[in-house]
Amino acid sequence: MEKYAGISEITEKYLQGKLCKMSMEYNTPDELQLSVVYEDNDYWYDYDMAIDRKSEKVSFLRHRSEGILKQVDLAREQAFEKAIFNYLFRNTLQTA
Repeated sequence: MEKYAGISEITEKYLQGKLCKMSMEYNTPDELQLSVVYEDNDYWYDYDMAIDRKSEKVSFLRHRSEGILKQVDLAREQAFEKAIFNYLFRNTLQTA
């Protein structure tokens, strides 16, 4: 997980939470679906996005908190999405 330690730092900086779980799945060679689960002191949150590497477009899928009694939809955090994109693709494109 050291390879993606930067995602943990980005999650703390932009979402003010601790990264608990992350999954990445390529739907096509250029489209990545990323799911992040993070927590603060009281709640767990899910943030899902799809990233098209070729067009450099990030599609917001979901940001929510799920509790025992209810589910709360949360706002999109575009600064978080941009930071994730830059971490995953800009840095690797510059070093490739």
